[in-house]
Amino acid sequence: MISPQKNEATATPRRAARVGALGLMRRTVIFYVLWLGLAGAGIADLIIGLFAAFAASWTSFLLIPQSPARFSPLASMRLLFRFAGQSFLAGIYTARRAMDLNIAPGFITYHTNLPAGPARNMFTTIECLFPGSMPVEERRDGTLVLHCLDVNRPSASGMARDEALLRRAGGVGTPP
Repeated sequence: MISPQKNEATATPRRAARVGALGLMRRTVIFYVLWLGLAGAGIADLIIGLFAAFAASWTSFLLIPQSPARFSPLASMRLLFRFAGQSFLAGIYTARRAMDLNIAPGFITYHTNLPAGPARNMFTTIECLFPGSMPVEERRDGTLVLHCLDVNRPSASGMARDEALLRRAGGVGTPP
């Protein structure tokens, strides 16, 4: 009879290999769809695209190892719609404020609980695309320094909402 310890030890590497293979297939499909969108769906494109997608997936696995995070399409759509809406409103806001010359530029700080690396980089990239604020410094403790057109505006509450949407969209984990 096999002991539970041996069974668990052999199940974990098998599960990890299965999860890795599924992740590789998922990335390959994403890269393949991207290839077909860019190159077209001719016979040569289908064959070459398959090799290119697999090579891109393999390279991405070497450079960006798979994390246990899960992708949420619904949360990603919410983040996309929030981004588009906020970008539009922020553009109008910035133009209006610039015309009125009623601005109070300065710096604010915001503490994020996102882990350093790709998740925090994605967050600062999203925030710098919104007119009216620009991340200018990232401190080791997770504090971001932002330049804002109006320091009297409640920027931190919007950033907290963006961070929560990014967490749900990318499955980057829960705050500590």
